[in-house]
Amino acid sequence: MKKYLLGLSLLAFVNTSFADMSGEWSLKYDYNCDGTSADARYRFKTDGTWKRVDGSPHGVYLDSGNMLILLFYSPNSDYPTTYSGRKESFDRYRGIMRNWDGTSGCFTLTKSDNLDSENQIEHIEN
Repeated sequence: MKKYLLGLSLLAFVNTSFADMSGEWSLKYDYNCDGTSADARYRFKTDGTWKRVDGSPHGVYLDSGNMLILLFYSPNSDYPTTYSGRKESFDRYRGIMRNWDGTSGCFTLTKSDNLDSENQIEHIEN
């Protein structure tokens, strides 16, 4: 229950108006930003929620124009993994992430119907 309240309070604090991100998106994530990435597909709804296409995990999101915040809720943790990024184009976001144990990394989120071979994760330079 704590994790849902955290997500709801974040959304209420910042803004409850969502950009239209509805549809399927592909997330490429790279813990430690070392070039070893994994990917998964997610379905975003207009109400600020999302769910992995195969069912788990799930969470909430906020797109406030040029910035995106994703909270990933996992059955293995009471605290969400947080993704924060900036919009690069209408169908692509890039940013950083951090999970409950302090592990961090980088990610790219791309609208699934706009995927092509150049949508690979790139390192974020400090």
